[in-house]
Amino acid sequence: MSFQTADKIEGRKVLPTGITSLDSLLEGGLELGLTYLFYGDKYIRDILHRILVHSQHSGFPPIIIDSGNTINVERKRLHRHGIEFP
Repeated sequence: MSFQTADKIEGRKVLPTGITSLDSLLEGGLELGLTYLFYGDKYIRDILHRILVHSQHSGFPPIIIDSGNTINVERKRLHRHGIEFP
């Protein structure tokens, strides 16, 4: 028996982001149960919105901590994509 990493033994559960190039970089998408840090220029908001919409439609509601207060939650825009806020 040879050495195997945990992802080979148990299988790796990933959630595709809906962004082909990002999914390719992450080898399939965001791994469930992990924490990710995204940072960048002004376009990061649009990327996060796409990930939010795709994950909600896939049945996996995400948690986002916006420490820079850069995401302006546009309720009407997100509501059109099926994301509800209390």
